[in-house]
Amino acid sequence: MNDVNLKQRYQPVINKLSQIYEAHEVINEFNDNPIEALTEYIETLPLLSQAIEGEPPNIDMAVRAFIKKLNCFRWRFVNENNAGDVWNPLFEPYSEFKARSKGKIKNWYDDNPFPSEEIIENWIKSYVPQNSQHSKKITKRHPR
Repeated sequence: MNDVNLKQRYQPVINKLSQIYEAHEVINEFNDNPIEALTEYIETLPLLSQAIEGEPPNIDMAVRAFIKKLNCFRWRFVNENNAGDVWNPLFEPYSEFKARSKGKIKNWYDDNPFPSEEIIENWIKSYVPQNSQHSKKITKRHPR
């Protein structure tokens, strides 16, 4: 699989992450750009695989693992009027959450993802369905 096909397959996830990060006014202050990081990762993954000894990694597994570690899933935004009301970036636009909380939002960084990695994984798969053709392992390319 070439870099272009991989990027095209994950473009819906990249687009959604762009929407999530546009909403994170606090995160933007820290100059954290997950879209650039993910795009660079996808573009360099085949090159990195050439240096791997032993069993080559599964492409989709590697990209999904990278996405699940992005900072956007470590930030919490909680409605100060209702502590049980936590913004879920995968299922609600930030503007709706902000309106519901009347702008009274508390936020912090957490080492654990929210939502859980399992939910993030299922969300990614909903945008990029598993397909045996695209779940191939990265193969080492040998110079001719």
